Amino acid sequence: LKGLTGTALSLAADQALKAVNLKQFESRKSGALSGGMKRRLSVANALIGDPIVVYLDEPSTGLDPASRRQLWDVISNAKGNKSIVLTTH
Repeated sequence: LKGLTGTALSLAADQALKAVNLKQFESRKSGALSGGMKRRLSVANALIGDPIVVYLDEPSTGLDPASRRQLWDVISNAKGNKSIVLTTH
């Protein structure tokens, strides 16, 4: 997945799930998650592998205020040496 294999992939997935507060749901299928959880999972997926460009389409739509703040913190912390393109209406 995105150039990661084995232990590196497992570690990256664990860190991404922890960052978006979904670690406790790691054994659930994505179809069983709520809409807000799926949004957070999508952001975690987008950031795995340290891509240089990330496109996010309204990543916090439909999230409660606490989850929204946490997600924006994750996005802000991920900036580093990458470009993050956000879309909105």
